[in-house]
Amino acid sequence: MTAVRVIKHDIAVAEFTADVTQSAAVVEGQAQNTLLWPLDGCRICVTFYDYQGKSLGVISDSVKRLEPGQVWNFRAAINGSDAWKVARYEISICN
Repeated sequence: MTAVRVIKHDIAVAEFTADVTQSAAVVEGQAQNTLLWPLDGCRICVTFYDYQGKSLGVISDSVKRLEPGQVWNFRAAINGSDAWKVARYEISICN
């Protein structure tokens, strides 16, 4: 049985131009504790990939405590000049 289940997720990618081109890719979602007891130190990792399948980075978000059945809103953002290249992502529970 999986202790934490990702129940919803989506990505937004944006590029900004000023003196230096910057971009961001943000994954936001919800995860739920499926157990009958609380979980301490829950962490979700998001790996971002470009069109060639090259990893652009792994970003995580964590919560100190997740009560039974509780839903947690997580967010993982990668920023920089190459973030606009994100073509796909993978979410994993990385406790």
